[in-house]
Amino acid sequence: MHALIRACPLGLLVVAGAGGLEANHIPFFLRVSDGGQATLLGHVARANPVWRTAGASSAALVVFQGPAGYVSPGWYPSKQEHGRVVPTWNYAAVHAQGTIAFHDDPRWTRRQMDWLTHHMEAGRERPWAIADAPAEYIDKLVANVVGVEVHRHEQGVLFLTQFTQVAMAVLALVEFVADKIPYVDSAWDTVSTLGRPVAG
Repeated sequence: MHALIRACPLGLLVVAGAGGLEANHIPFFLRVSDGGQATLLGHVARANPVWRTAGASSAALVVFQGPAGYVSPGWYPSKQEHGRVVPTWNYAAVHAQGTIAFHDDPRWTRRQMDWLTHHMEAGRERPWAIADAPAEYIDKLVANVVGVEVHRHEQGVLFLTQFTQVAMAVLALVEFVADKIPYVDSAWDTVSTLGRPVAG
């Protein structure tokens, strides 16, 4: 679950606003405490009304979409045997539910930006850091955003495959994972960990 969020950190934040549901795409940094409590940290533009319309401690849903792909009936041996097959769709996703809080605090927001930038730049030959930019430029940008924090209460991972034959399901899933999910240790690990809904 955490691996998918870290690999695909652009989350769809959904909250109830004054006029109904509001959805915002926000890159999140996943922070996990020593006790295992997961918190999602992000920021929105100050001009975005969501931080004013969604009250503190309001319920929030953040959806992280991983790899997805169409599965053709042509993959099934049963297509040649009896033809009773239909297409399906493989996908990996994380649904994180919790309570939301907003931070109109430049120190909090700057720290969140540092963590997210460090995570995204990790592995680059010459990683960029916020400190590389002029301080007055960064200060101006930080002043125009508001921090977002989602305390995760429930989380689930879905990896769906609806093959009619188990052997072909495993083979197709391994091929799918190996081709599209670089952040797992092996395709077989993913078959065992993402092959069924997992409660968080």
